[in-house]
Amino acid sequence: MKYHKYAYYAYAAGLIDADGTIGIYRNNKNQKTGGGCILKVSIQQADRRAIDFLAGFFGGRAMQRKDEDAWCWYRYGPKALELLKKIEPFLRIKRDQARLAIRFELYRQRAERYTLCSGSPIGNFSDEARIKLMWFHDQMRELKQPQRPSLYHPQRLSETTLEYERSDSLTLSE
Repeated sequence: MKYHKYAYYAYAAGLIDADGTIGIYRNNKNQKTGGGCILKVSIQQADRRAIDFLAGFFGGRAMQRKDEDAWCWYRYGPKALELLKKIEPFLRIKRDQARLAIRFELYRQRAERYTLCSGSPIGNFSDEARIKLMWFHDQMRELKQPQRPSLYHPQRLSETTLEYERSDSLTLSE
């Protein structure tokens, strides 16, 4: 049975939503990564079949973790950007992270082109560009913080209902 490529994008989005990580990581060891930050998309699973699918369809590296009985797959930088552009419409949980990551990588590439045009070596970004890249890093960290329950969260709804019931009745004056 042959599937349409969008079915594969949706499947990959589900894997990333469930078991994946979209991150902007600091890497001070290698300044070629854009001011010390790099985009990384990864997945870790016990079942190798999903990892093999991702590596076969999207490329990237699949390997078994030595310390755990798990397999992982990852993409960095421009290759991660290509992946996120394809699966972003299908993401539900990590859509905001994907959108921020796309903006980060596009900005990093633009800053890198500007650096090369000015005759500076790769990684010698302006202070303004470095600050902006770190801003993206900080924004991603904030997005990954546990969120407070929304108004429509089941626990929050029951608390609201209890508060309403405790008020006994609504009194309308006038």
